[in-house]
Amino acid sequence: APVAAHLCNGVELAELGPEVDPAGMVPAMLPITRVEDGAVVAEVLWTDGYGNLQLNVDPDEIAAYGDRVELRFDGRVRTGVRHDTYAAIPTGEIGVVVDSYGLVSLAVDRGSAAGELGIATGDEVVVAAFDEEAPAAGRAVSVSLKEKP
Repeated sequence: APVAAHLCNGVELAELGPEVDPAGMVPAMLPITRVEDGAVVAEVLWTDGYGNLQLNVDPDEIAAYGDRVELRFDGRVRTGVRHDTYAAIPTGEIGVVVDSYGLVSLAVDRGSAAGELGIATGDEVVVAAFDEEAPAAGRAVSVSLKEKP
């Protein structure tokens, strides 16, 4: 966006930086997800400055799963809920959001998903359809304790 703004304001292209030979450019390579037992096996590409976890998942890959998904990682299971924006994620919930790169990210309200989930760049995350019939055992839920008023 800043480059476009400068060009619109009459700045010459050569003033924006050195010329780059297109023949020397290499496309970025993203790890490819795979499907096992109906679930998408993904990888955390990076953690942003807020602690949101960028996955190598195209939203279309998990669209059929609905608004709630099961997230499996490091022997644990959590529930993720799709939201259109980061601001819509309620406290205590793992949000599943399409980020500015068009990929799926995991986020929490006013905190770090990386810190809360204990996962980092390069870790595997399995995204599966949420099973409403499955027993709740093994599912972690955030709880806040407060003194009685």
